[in-house]
Amino acid sequence: MTEQAAALRNGTSLDAACEAVAQAWNAQDQHDRRTENMKFKRNELIRRRGF
Repeated sequence: MTEQAAALRNGTSLDAACEAVAQAWNAQDQHDRRTENMKFKRNELIRRRGF
């Protein structure tokens, strides 16, 4: 969002900024769906790494 706000201030069209935000939102949503069932495994791996 910060990048797109700066891009708008520098002359990027509103349509391009909205499209970039929509694509980023969609990519994050897809990533979250893929990793939803892996929450326990991910937390377990992080704990075992010593973080």
